[in-house]
Amino acid sequence: AQLRLQKGWSQAELARRASTSQSYIARLELGRTDPQISTVRKIATALGVSIEVLANALGSEDEA
Repeated sequence: AQLRLQKGWSQAELARRASTSQSYIARLELGRTDPQISTVRKIATALGVSIEVLANALGSEDEA
């Protein structure tokens, strides 16, 4: 969520840019789903970050 919010995007905007659904982004941000690597790539590309940066961000949200 932090990476998305830094861009000023809603979940729906990130979902549109990553070719997925808003509900999927919500579940991902809440740690309720484990994404496939192909989806991680799409989201990282949409956010303009590396897969490693996104994975670290997802990991820190799991701990929150």
